[in-house]
Amino acid sequence: MELQRILELCNDLNIKVRSYNSIDVRVHCPFAPWKHAGGVDRVPDMYIKVEEDNVSVFHCFACGSKGLIRHLIASLAYYRKQDYRDLLIKYHEEPKIRVFDYREISLAKPKEDEEFFIFRLPAERRPELVELHEWLDRGISREVIERFKVRYDKKHDRIFFPLYSIEGKLVSAYGRCGFLDRNPKYLNYREGFSCSNYFFGEQFFEKSLGYLILVEGQFDVLRMVDYGYKNVIGIMGHNPDLSKFIEYIDKIYIVFDNDKAGRKKAYQVAEKYYKDLIVKIVQLPENKDPCDCSKEEIELSIKNSKIFGIKHLTII
Repeated sequence: MELQRILELCNDLNIKVRSYNSIDVRVHCPFAPWKHAGGVDRVPDMYIKVEEDNVSVFHCFACGSKGLIRHLIASLAYYRKQDYRDLLIKYHEEPKIRVFDYREISLAKPKEDEEFFIFRLPAERRPELVELHEWLDRGISREVIERFKVRYDKKHDRIFFPLYSIEGKLVSAYGRCGFLDRNPKYLNYREGFSCSNYFFGEQFFEKSLGYLILVEGQFDVLRMVDYGYKNVIGIMGHNPDLSKFIEYIDKIYIVFDNDKAGRKKAYQVAEKYYKDLIVKIVQLPENKDPCDCSKEEIELSIKNSKIFGIKHLTII
């Protein structure tokens, strides 16, 4: 949010401005009556970040209040018992979804190497990994496959997808049936370990972007990254719990398969999060998933997506 808009926001919310520059605006914390000792912010400790090209955040170093602009408005509405819906709409900010050249994507180096993880597995589940060349016929570039460390397990005839935590620790791995149909379709190499709290690709999450792109499977993640998108995570069949990301995002794009099951799942996720986040369901061409779509089809579908549940907008 630009400087002038932040000053206008402060005026609308009756927030006293102490000083400002091109980097941030220093204000008296409006939460002082409820969160500060004595109910007064004697030394202004709240700062609102000036962001010309993206969403702004606020942070009070005295009481710890922080978040996005919509959280500031909604929280003040709650404490002051005011209806600020008009201000939520007036100062609505959309994080700009940026497209990158995948060669410019900086990816975190894993903290636990692949060999040590494999060594800890039971012998019968220990894979024999080789470089994955055959799967390039899906059109995923070699660079992206190597960055995500996708391999072929010739012992079990499975595509090996390592699963990392948001901190970059290798926690498990999935094996998707390779060139022959096998049961189960996906094998969790770390038997008994629950992966429901992890997303494929979460180790590359960047807090500063302000959004998430949700897709269903691992190859959907690879395809979207290959097209230049960041903050893409695969839910891998789970009901996504986005609590680890909520503090840093204002918007989610749901890019699921455009079939009956995918549409149903997209609406379930949207209904869960639309009150806390800006949610957009991206409708791909009929019966297509991200792996089936061209870059132009993905771009057009994202461009035409609409905010889910805007008519239900309420004060948090």
